[in-house]
Amino acid sequence: MIVTSSMHTAIATIFDGSELYTCALPLWCQQATHLAALMGNSTVVVVTRNASADCPTAQMRWGSAASRAMRAAMMYLRRHEVLGGWRKLGWAVLLKISVMALTDFDLILFADLDVDVRPGSFSIAEWRSSTRSFLQSRAEFVGTSDHESPVNTGLWLAKPSTSAFHEGLALLRTTWTAARGVL
Repeated sequence: MIVTSSMHTAIATIFDGSELYTCALPLWCQQATHLAALMGNSTVVVVTRNASADCPTAQMRWGSAASRAMRAAMMYLRRHEVLGGWRKLGWAVLLKISVMALTDFDLILFADLDVDVRPGSFSIAEWRSSTRSFLQSRAEFVGTSDHESPVNTGLWLAKPSTSAFHEGLALLRTTWTAARGVL
């Protein structure tokens, strides 16, 4: 991929409309909007079925990709027992795969609503340099680990891709066991 200054970035999140995160949406949107202005050529995107006046500057998106991901996630959850904190989050966590279908962007910075996206912990010059390197690499996704999994799904950077979206849907349609992995 040739990286230009016109690279278009989505600062994206998922909002399922639940009361758990309703209070987080206005602050997240305010911070994401400020970050988008500093980064330039960036758009705040909220994947949701529940458009909210609490985030007037964001593009509220719910299209065929999100609908398909939600159906696949709900079917996956019917086939698998989900325990712990993941149980209450349900399909909203698995819906993150729909963000990969935002192919009208060159780059996606995904952050959960409870992630502080306030600018200040890095410089815009560092951001541009590191994203340029990422976009020129063969990598499609970068994230950090957390205490529960190899990838912290609350904050990541990705190159949107129709094929990655379809691979994610295919995985949601499989069965997974600890003994055998994906079946």
